[in-house]
Amino acid sequence: DLRLKPIEIPGTSAGAPKLAGELVIAASAGAERKPAVLFLGGAGPQDRHGIVPHSGVDIGSHELHDALARAGFVV
Repeated sequence: DLRLKPIEIPGTSAGAPKLAGELVIAASAGAERKPAVLFLGGAGPQDRHGIVPHSGVDIGSHELHDALARAGFVV
């Protein structure tokens, strides 16, 4: 019931790093404007699902992202 759309925002100058992620959107969402929530990781490496590589630790961020998307937010 959710769509995942990969996105990339290029850096502002040559050689600047890009910001990469994905949008989580309810599959039933139309084209109208929606409120959005932006999550930025900052406590070390983790994937979209909140899994910390090589540790088995799941911080559960995907559950929060998915619940917000189902509530009508673009995450």
